[in-house]
Amino acid sequence: MVHTGDRLFELRDIQTLEVLEEGRAERDGIMTGIAYQPVTAPGLTVCFVSEAELLAEPGRKFAKMEEGWHLS
Repeated sequence: MVHTGDRLFELRDIQTLEVLEEGRAERDGIMTGIAYQPVTAPGLTVCFVSEAELLAEPGRKFAKMEEGWHLS
């Protein structure tokens, strides 16, 4: 889970280690769509944040779950 303004990534120059770009979460949600390329460039999508809604506390069923369903 990430929150608005959290730093998601830093893109650095491979020789100088200067920060070329910094990505921050634009909204609360879950970080998804992670790019697995070992090298990228400024302006390319490295990751993005999908909106998320908490339906139940961790480890508990939420109201819409059918009877008989259980956590494993």
